[in-house]
Amino acid sequence: MPLPRRIAAVLALVPLVASLAAAAEAPPGIAMEPRVARVAIDLAIDPATGSLTEDVTLGLVGATGETAIDFAIADDLTVERAEADAGFVEARKAGDRLRVHLDPPLDGGRTLTFRVTGAPRRGAVPLITPERVALSGDDAWYPRLPAEWATSRVVVRLPPGWTAVGPGHPDAGAADRGVFAWTSVRPLRSVAIVAAPGLRASDAGLPGGRLRVAAPKDGPDAETLAALVQDPFSWISGSLAPYPFEDLAVAIVPGLPWRVRGSGVSAAGTDAALATRADAALWIAPQWLGERLRGDRGFLDGLAAWE
Repeated sequence: MPLPRRIAAVLALVPLVASLAAAAEAPPGIAMEPRVARVAIDLAIDPATGSLTEDVTLGLVGATGETAIDFAIADDLTVERAEADAGFVEARKAGDRLRVHLDPPLDGGRTLTFRVTGAPRRGAVPLITPERVALSGDDAWYPRLPAEWATSRVVVRLPPGWTAVGPGHPDAGAADRGVFAWTSVRPLRSVAIVAAPGLRASDAGLPGGRLRVAAPKDGPDAETLAALVQDPFSWISGSLAPYPFEDLAVAIVPGLPWRVRGSGVSAAGTDAALATRADAALWIAPQWLGERLRGDRGFLDGLAAWE
């Protein structure tokens, strides 16, 4: 049976995508645009006020001699402090842009640390409420560069009774103290955090990783979802490339108004379809293809039809 045209086109692009990824590690002497290679975030969330306080450490690499680098960051957030592991750094925020001046220029590697506070929103909708936290990879809730291919360490502090999902392997026992922590050695394109009170956490095995699920107590657990996810997971992994992240975290959150996606994280409201293998394919395909392709509904429909 021939592949749907859109799937075939994407398969034809896979070698190109692989070559572009390899080019991110340029040989010595070749100019490299600044790239985030390491992310460490210590995030405290106050659902009652809809606010966050975070310490963000970004490990940059680049060899262009840049003296000023522009990061994206949510307009509703404030950068209270910026520091560097070497030399001088000055940060100036205007709207949704953060310009960081470096002296000496970036030529190799530099570690920047920011203290960020505020109440992030998407349009008029707050991303943190007493009912949920929905920090997507697209929301620039921490300083971001377009070129982000980074290992990560993320710690999230929430009130008692909340459950959170994030990218990478979770620390054993951390959630018992109201603190959630994950480490990812495989590089991420973006960091997403989803949380809500009263969710049940469970996990199950998948080829090459584990499925971690946070859902209402009357919702599906990890074993139930693994039965749906395993087949499309294996099919895409065998057709495109192995699953690129440590684990796959799925959150089903009451009242979540949109899908939340980040590297290794996929979340939606309780009304989102997740009953068949075709539904599962729609949830997990962007993990291979990048969050930025999720608007290509035609491709995702074609993939679901094939599944």
